[in-house]
Amino acid sequence: MNRSRTPVLACSVVGAAVVALDGTVLTVAQPALQRDLHADVGQVQWTSTGYLVAVASLLVFAGRLGDRHGHRRTFAVGALGFALASAGVALAPGIGAVIALRVLQGCAGPCSSPPPSACCARPSRPTGSRPRSPSAPPSSVSRPPPDRSWAARWSPRTAGAPSSS
Repeated sequence: MNRSRTPVLACSVVGAAVVALDGTVLTVAQPALQRDLHADVGQVQWTSTGYLVAVASLLVFAGRLGDRHGHRRTFAVGALGFALASAGVALAPGIGAVIALRVLQGCAGPCSSPPPSACCARPSRPTGSRPRSPSAPPSSVSRPPPDRSWAARWSPRTAGAPSSS
């Protein structure tokens, strides 16, 4: 492996693993959380549910943020936000603060989860090569051009108008 890719890969794997692990690790701690914070079962379940809903709903958005503002910057902001929210959860005085901070963790987590694939893919591409869509055929495969004759006949003015032929 190239030396320049090793730190990127290590950070990416750790970031994605922490987000994935954090979604399940609190399940083990729920009985102690319930006992220590004098919370009911529903409140304790919201600590996991709030996190998972936030992560799942923001994954695509976080990937788009990475595309728009840079994957390294998005990863750094996500990791910092996740760490700050984690510290807040550890110092939270009550169950309401834990739930709110877990949702905040869930908002920061996706920023350090999808960018790893983009961070790893970018340095591994040979210099001078262009990115290729995974569904695009290799350049050695030739295909006939698509039939676009309908586009030449259609215009916004004729849309919905009776056909003259």
